[in-house]
Amino acid sequence: MDTKLLSQCSAAFVLVVALAAAIQAAEPQVLEGVVVSAGQNALVMKDAAGKQHSFKVEDTAKVTFNGKPGKLEDFQASMPVRVTVAEESRVLAVSTIDDEKLAGTELR
Repeated sequence: MDTKLLSQCSAAFVLVVALAAAIQAAEPQVLEGVVVSAGQNALVMKDAAGKQHSFKVEDTAKVTFNGKPGKLEDFQASMPVRVTVAEESRVLAVSTIDDEKLAGTELR
């Protein structure tokens, strides 16, 4: 194989790997757990491993409570919650989780 072709193939491989990493990083992350506290544009939750996560929730985030539009103040401590986060921890959505969806998980 000549060195020019090898160099081009190597460059193409690096580009593909970099693009794949960028695409993966851009996908929202979903966290599930229970509410520790919520209100005034802030949410603190604890995941199944017991790790606490704090979020600033902007007015643009979609907040759903029991399947209907809601507000952070509707969430009470120990309620099951799902938080969808984009890059740089920007909250896209906060919602309650139905009990059936929690069956078999130990969040409390």
